[in-house]
Amino acid sequence: MMVGSRKYSSDDETILPEFLRALRELSLLTISRFPSAHIPFDADSLSCPKLAALSQSLGTSISTEVFVVDEAATVRRWKQFASDSSASSLTARDCKRFYWVPEIVSDSYFHQVVAKREIPLTVSSLRGLMYCYHQRFSEFSRRSEMNALLVDAIRDKVNSRAIIRFWLDSIECLVGEKAPELLAKRAYDEFAFPEQTLANFGFSSDTVTDFAARFAGKLAIRMAGRYETIPDDRLRGALDGYLGSNLVRKEAFNEAVSELITSRKAERSEFVQGVLIDFLFEKRGLGDPRINPENWTGIEEAATTRVVQWLSREDINFFFELLLRDKDDKHGRKAFWLQYADKVARSRALISREDIKDHSVRLREMEEKGRSYGRLDGVNSSSSFILDFGKVVVVEFSEVGNACYIYTKNDFLELIPDFWAKDVSFRSLKNQAKVSERITRSVKDWQANARQILSRYGVRRG
Repeated sequence: MMVGSRKYSSDDETILPEFLRALRELSLLTISRFPSAHIPFDADSLSCPKLAALSQSLGTSISTEVFVVDEAATVRRWKQFASDSSASSLTARDCKRFYWVPEIVSDSYFHQVVAKREIPLTVSSLRGLMYCYHQRFSEFSRRSEMNALLVDAIRDKVNSRAIIRFWLDSIECLVGEKAPELLAKRAYDEFAFPEQTLANFGFSSDTVTDFAARFAGKLAIRMAGRYETIPDDRLRGALDGYLGSNLVRKEAFNEAVSELITSRKAERSEFVQGVLIDFLFEKRGLGDPRINPENWTGIEEAATTRVVQWLSREDINFFFELLLRDKDDKHGRKAFWLQYADKVARSRALISREDIKDHSVRLREMEEKGRSYGRLDGVNSSSSFILDFGKVVVVEFSEVGNACYIYTKNDFLELIPDFWAKDVSFRSLKNQAKVSERITRSVKDWQANARQILSRYGVRRG
């Protein structure tokens, strides 16, 4: 906006409200003296749409940009003023800067001079005061004088902008120790994400204040606690919007994730499990907890264990549905091993060169979603599948004619020291000298025989 020949900036907020108030008073005086000549502005706005829009924006909008100041220099200027108490020595820029420095705003003497109007309160100053309050929310919200200072300042400027009226009408969501929780409740009821909610109040999410982080964390936890009520077609959006926000601190994120994973909704639905795993692996980059356990630090052990179980079930389904040569699985191996999915500590698909070539698209999709597999070296075209039950390790093969090999954990580690190795020799998986048990499907009721063998090692169906 141009004022005279000069472009309007935020520094002019000290004079613009007075200018607009003077125009309003002049307009009212004109209407009272010449009522028949008055044409309502709404009718006029059709011929002056830009002026109408500008007029409306001056009353409703507020800048979200954080005013950057040299805090050290501003504090020195404040201390200089506080020592001689000469308001006449202050410039308008000095006054504005004071409101944007938390150390100054927390000073009880600052409260006094503000109350005496020795330091003018502008819309920009109020923005700074709100920013400082939210920047050090944990400290300031417990101080009654800080709460009172902010509320009084909002009331003082309530007629300057429509959004400041909105602040006053929603004061319990912005000021006081319970404000983040109350704002989170409102946002969740409106299905509004944290950045969107802050923008509605004229707050920028580019600079993460303590208040913004607390509010976003409360909102994420509230979403997790009410996960049962979210329709399946909105799950991905809810995760991206609430938990995908950069405003959410790790502590709140871990708490929300733990609750989501252990929820009844996730326990009952493989679709929900897949949505959660994809989000945690792709969007948040946590990776497989069996491979990257350090990324899961802080998330409840019960939740991490459940994800491992989901991944084991996913691995079993992948192996038998995609790689099994016998498409009908006439021996029922898939159904048999799924009964033991919750007992699997680690699982790993090792794909032959032939299968990698045949299923390259699907394997690439898996990798893009954070899943992993190993390559099986050798002339044999069979892929294999490893199930680590703790005391024993089971090796299944995709092609018929291969027995199921069972090794003790120690013997298996001698053959393959790195469980997550990218390349594994096919020959090492069929070591006749190390194998403890071999299960063949030619034996009548092989499943009963397999259950008996596994039971001897303490592995029983879930």
